[in-house]
Amino acid sequence: AILGMTPRIVRDIGAIKLSSSALSLATLGAAMVGHQAIIHLTDQGAFMALQFLVVAFGVFLFDSRGRHEFATMLHLPQLGLMLVWSLRAHTTVIYLLFTLIPMGL
Repeated sequence: AILGMTPRIVRDIGAIKLSSSALSLATLGAAMVGHQAIIHLTDQGAFMALQFLVVAFGVFLFDSRGRHEFATMLHLPQLGLMLVWSLRAHTTVIYLLFTLIPMGL
């Protein structure tokens, strides 16, 4: 989400002078590079990389139009989904450790 807000912050402080279309293209390019980096350099998987791409560019689109509440609504469900996946993986490991392994399976 911070990648999506960075272009507005940089534009507001006057650090760079780019048109809105060039800024949008640069943000999309950075989000796509991050997407590919997640796929190829980590073991997180393609779905997490797709979530990164959608959240990064979606937050940029909403933030650049002043719709900060929609940017938050886009970001928070993704955090909840990652929390659920982490809890599910943790409970699966606990189940295997305390149920199947002591039984000799």
